[in-house]
Amino acid sequence: MERNFLKNTGKILTAVILIIAFYSPLSAADIKSELSRSRIAAGDSTTLKVMISGSTADIRPLKVPAIKGLDISLSGTSRSFQFINGKSWTGIILSFTLQAEKKGVYRVPPFIIEADGERLQTEEFILTVDEGESGSDVSYGILRGEVELTAAEIYAGEPVIMRYYLKTDSSDIRIEGMREQPESKGFVIKHIKEGETAAGENAGNGRIYLATYCLVAAESGRHEIGGGALSVVGETGGGFFSRVVRKEIRFPKKIINVKALPSKDRPNAFNGDVGEFSIEAGETQGGFVEGEEIRIPVKVRGRGNFLMMSKLTAENQDGIKLLVEEKEPVLSIDNRTLAGEKDYTITVIPDKAGECNIGKIILPYFNPYKGVYQQAESHPLSFTVSPSASEKNSGEEKTAGEEKNSWPATIFILSVIIILGCGVILYLQTGRYRIVRADDIQKEQKREPEPAVVDQKIILREEFEKTYAERNKDLFLQKSEKLAGLISEKRKVTEINEEFLKIRELINLYRYGGAPLTDEDMKRIYEVIKKLS
Repeated sequence: MERNFLKNTGKILTAVILIIAFYSPLSAADIKSELSRSRIAAGDSTTLKVMISGSTADIRPLKVPAIKGLDISLSGTSRSFQFINGKSWTGIILSFTLQAEKKGVYRVPPFIIEADGERLQTEEFILTVDEGESGSDVSYGILRGEVELTAAEIYAGEPVIMRYYLKTDSSDIRIEGMREQPESKGFVIKHIKEGETAAGENAGNGRIYLATYCLVAAESGRHEIGGGALSVVGETGGGFFSRVVRKEIRFPKKIINVKALPSKDRPNAFNGDVGEFSIEAGETQGGFVEGEEIRIPVKVRGRGNFLMMSKLTAENQDGIKLLVEEKEPVLSIDNRTLAGEKDYTITVIPDKAGECNIGKIILPYFNPYKGVYQQAESHPLSFTVSPSASEKNSGEEKTAGEEKNSWPATIFILSVIIILGCGVILYLQTGRYRIVRADDIQKEQKREPEPAVVDQKIILREEFEKTYAERNKDLFLQKSEKLAGLISEKRKVTEINEEFLKIRELINLYRYGGAPLTDEDMKRIYEVIKKLS
C-alpha cells in the first residue's frame, strides 16, 4: 500500500514538472525589432523599434551598443495593441534613434533588454550610411535632445521641474525653436524663466540649455511626459556652394509616478494646496468705522504649487463680510522645485460696532516633503470698530429729544382724548367711514431698503463683460478664473455640471500652459460662465 502511494506521488510530481517545463516557454516574453530605414545619409537618422510582447510591467534597457560614428539614444516607450491580418499583438515598444555622424557600413550588435527580470536580446543588423546630399558628409557630430526631471515620483498637486537641453559637440548649428511642444497630458504646465539663464546658453558638459517647465499633476497614476521636437540649422560645404540643412531633433519622454494625497488626517478646510508655505499679514492703522472697509495686505511665501493656490480665509467670519483679492505670483526655482511668493488683499467689512476679532488668516496644505497635513497662519487680527456717523447722529437726536420732552404724562393722555373726540364728531357729522386695510398701512409705512454693499461678484461680472468686449485675452482669463471660483463657492456641488468643470480646466490650460487663447474657446468660456453667474 505504501509503495503504491509513493509510486503515484512520484508520477504526479513528474507530470507537474513536465507541464511547467512545457508551458514556461509559451508564457515567456517574446522580443523582435524593426528598423525603419536600413540605408540613410550622413547627418540623417533612423528609428529602431524593439517590441516586447505580453503584459510585461517592468522593462528597462540593460545594454545599448556604443558605436563610433553612430549616436544611439532611447527616444520613447509606449504600450501598443495591433490587429493585422486576423492576428493580434499587444506589448511594449521601445523606440531608439540612431543618428548617423559619418559615411560607413555599421554592424550593430544586439540590444539587451530586461523584462520582468528576464533578459532578452534583439538580433544583429546592418546600417548603411551614404554621403550627404551636398557631396560631402553632413557631420553634426554629437547632436541629441535630453530631458531632465527633478523627481521621478511626486504627489498629486506637487510641482515637478522639467528641463530641456541639446547635447552637441558642434558650434556650427543654429537653434530655430521647438517644432513640437512637450507632452503634458494630465498636468498643468507653465514655462518658467530660471534666473538669468537664457535659452541657447552653454550649460557645460557639451550641453546647451533650452527651456525649463513647471508641471503640476492633476490626477494620480503613472504618466508619460516630455518628448517634443526641436528644429536646428547647420551649413554644409563651403564658400559659394555652401547650403543650409535643417534638422529635427526629437526629445525622449519620461515616466513619472503620481501618488494620491492621503485621506488620513485631512483637514475639513483643505482645498488641495500642496507645498510648504508661510503667511505674513501686514498691520492696519487708523480708526475703523462700522460698514466701512478694512484692507489687510497679506503675503504667502514658500515652495510648492503657486500655479493653482486657493484663496485664503479667516478663522472667524461672524459679523463681517470677507472679500479676497489676489495678484499673480512671483515664481522662481529653489531646491529642485517651484518657489515664490504671492500677494493678497483681504477686505473686512464689519456689520456692527465694537470689538471685531477675525482670528488668524489661514491656509491648510499638504507638505509632500514631510508627508503630513499642516496649516500656514498669520498672527491673530482684531479691530475696535466705532459706530457709523448715521448711528451717532440718531443717538444724539434721541437723547436731546428725551431731555426736551419731559412733559407730564397727563398731557399725552389729554392729546389722545382730544384726537378720539374729534374722530367721534367727524363720524356723527358725515355718517361715513373708511376701512383701511392692514396691508395698505404696511405698504405706506414700508421704508426703502438701505443700499447694500456692492457684491464682489457683481464687480467681477462687469469686469468680465468688459474684458470680453475689449478682446483683452489676458485680463479675460484672469477675471474668468476669479468668477469661476466664486461660482464654485456659492453653488452646490450638484449644481455644477461637467461642462463648467471642463471650462475651468480650459482656463487653467490657457492661463498657465502658455498656449494662445483662441477666439472660439474665448467665446465658449464667456457663454458658460455668463450663464452660471
